[in-house]
Amino acid sequence: MHNESDQRGFSAEGAVVEILERGGERFAKILIEPGTVLELPAASSDLSLGDRVIVDASLNIERVRGGPDPARILLPSVPATSGAPDEPARPVFRDYEHVLRMAGLFALAIVVFLGWRSWMVPDDFGVYGHYRAGAIADAAIRTPGYAGQASCVECHDDVQQVRLPDKHATVSCEACHGPLGRHARSETDVAPIRPSPRAVCLTCHTAVTGMPATFPKVIVNEHSDAGPCTECHKAHAPGGS
Repeated sequence: MHNESDQRGFSAEGAVVEILERGGERFAKILIEPGTVLELPAASSDLSLGDRVIVDASLNIERVRGGPDPARILLPSVPATSGAPDEPARPVFRDYEHVLRMAGLFALAIVVFLGWRSWMVPDDFGVYGHYRAGAIADAAIRTPGYAGQASCVECHDDVQQVRLPDKHATVSCEACHGPLGRHARSETDVAPIRPSPRAVCLTCHTAVTGMPATFPKVIVNEHSDAGPCTECHKAHAPGGS
């Protein structure tokens, strides 16, 4: 009976150092003495930080009335917890604001690209295909460098008759003699330069890996000496030599 009476008369005085909200209920952390903190349900809604309180044996909390303003006493610094009522409101986009910033950068880059493209691409691009429509007119006013096979045959039909029975009949004259547009248009009196037979022939007929098996080819060092190919082959009909 004596112990029960002692327990009923037990009380401790302390100060409220933190108010918590958890599961819809209010709790108070009370500093009784250095190193001793109690966390108890706070039924009183007017309990606030700094209040001097008395905790009885049943763990009921009672504010101390009267005396100096106990709510302004200096309290030890306690880190704020997530449930403190005075914690600043959490920004709405805090958890994914970095994603929004990155999306904004991508959107800005796309806008800049589209603006740059509209400024750089000509208005007539894509009218007829993947090129400028004006490129056709630009090309038309340029003087052709090549004359074409028909222009060569008009004046050199004798050579054409030699070529016809041979495999070289399908090879354009300008493939070996170079562009002859100015010569065909009589814009110059200088005759075309005769190409080096060995250099021109070996351009196509030197054996290399990947050539078709039926294509005429030679291993140069085994096939002939260093002389011109025309010593043994006719220039315009080498197959009939």
